[in-house]
Amino acid sequence: MYKKKKALKMLSLLLFIVVAIFFSYSFFFGPSTYSEFNKNIDVWDGKTISTNFTYGNGSIDNPYQITSSADFLYFQKVISEDKTYLDKNYVLTTNLDLNNFSFPNIGNKNNYFRGNFDGCGYTISNINLDTSTDIDGENYHSLFVRIENSTIKNLNISNEKIISNTEKTDHVSLLI
Repeated sequence: MYKKKKALKMLSLLLFIVVAIFFSYSFFFGPSTYSEFNKNIDVWDGKTISTNFTYGNGSIDNPYQITSSADFLYFQKVISEDKTYLDKNYVLTTNLDLNNFSFPNIGNKNNYFRGNFDGCGYTISNINLDTSTDIDGENYHSLFVRIENSTIKNLNISNEKIISNTEKTDHVSLLI
């Protein structure tokens, strides 16, 4: 009986040591949310704009991939200037830091987003929205000026600034 108790105590002690080593290793060497976020972040320089989407064709099965802050500026540009891209599908593939540089609205009176944008759980941070868009005499301050039959999902926004430089501001929102 004494040998069984001793063997059970030894087995319990061994199991405790194995579990303690496992959790210690995970605690000290495992990934943390903060460090993973910082490993996967693209910081915008305030100037660079991509000239095309490197990946995807805009379809549901192969959406355009926004892989950098420069790609996000290109997305803004094509939605605002080119009707070809209004109803396409887009996915964000990294965290973006717009570095508090002025960011223009996405879309305008004639071109507004009609597609699908999946943020895939990523974050766009340090957005400085200091421009407005006039639509029929009303000023809009927002990331997307207007959307129609669209989906914007799984997108996180942090540290945003909306600054009105006009006497009259009719519509203010972060996203739409």
